[in-house]
Amino acid sequence: MQNNNSNDYIQKVEIDLKEIIKLLNNSKILIITITLVITILGSFFTNQKAPKYRSNALLEIGQFFDIQLNKEILIEPTNDLFQELKIQFIHKKITPGINYDNLSLNPVAGRLIKISILSPSSETSGKLLNELVEFIENRHSNLLRNKIQRSNHKIDQIDNQIKFQKTKDDEIKIQFNNQITDLDKKIELLNNNVKKELENLKLLQSDLELDTKTSDLVTTLHQIINSYETEIIENNNLKVNIAKLLASLDHSYNIFNLSQEKRALELELEFLQNQNPTKTQLVGKIETKEILIKQQNNIILSFIFGLSLSLVIVYIINFLKAFKRESSPTI
Repeated sequence: MQNNNSNDYIQKVEIDLKEIIKLLNNSKILIITITLVITILGSFFTNQKAPKYRSNALLEIGQFFDIQLNKEILIEPTNDLFQELKIQFIHKKITPGINYDNLSLNPVAGRLIKISILSPSSETSGKLLNELVEFIENRHSNLLRNKIQRSNHKIDQIDNQIKFQKTKDDEIKIQFNNQITDLDKKIELLNNNVKKELENLKLLQSDLELDTKTSDLVTTLHQIINSYETEIIENNNLKVNIAKLLASLDHSYNIFNLSQEKRALELELEFLQNQNPTKTQLVGKIETKEILIKQQNNIILSFIFGLSLSLVIVYIINFLKAFKRESSPTI
């Protein structure tokens, strides 16, 4: 039973294949016609599209020696450069009618990058890429100059800060010196007072017959002299502290730090002015090619679509004919 079923299935498949081949053979003119028409229409509409051109340029990014990192670095990192190009060309839309989204910037090897742009005109594509290359070359030639200018500006700022700090310190010095002068006058006055009271004490003590009243006066004089001497000591200590503050202003920590920072900038500036960095430049020539791959793909897709559509139409026609035969009344 199983062998009979297998044979029946094989025979049925062979009959179906024969019917399909027969159907395709009988409909070959229709299939060829529909496929040919669709392919021709697809080719026609593809050719109506404006051609596209891709321009490629290989650019070598310049380098300079970074004194802080102690190594050669690119004048501008690739990512920063691409962001700047997007700002200058893509966002600002410098050339109308150009889709700047088709701009690509890819690292090749080391400091080499590949710049590509797609446009509907070979002239426009090449011109735009020339503008990009020229923009990058000019930008990079100015980067070191700008770096030197920024260093000079920072040095000027530090000079102003040092000048301001010195002016501020001078004002404080004047205040401290005035305080020391006032203290000297006060100490001198206290010393004179002590001297006078000592003389008065000497006169009182020279009298051998001291009464109780005179004895109390001597005690009072001793107390006054001690208070004067204590005040003199306090003023001298205050004077010493102020003198220390004055000495610290001559060795200002802020001015020292600013001077060190200025010296570092001066060394970096001197190094930048003396070195000869490599320049950003175009390697070889700009190449512009017409993009044909999409046109060929469209023609192939049109052929496949036309062939598929013709087979579907043939199947529908055959199905309708079979349905009509089955629906017709038999006599």
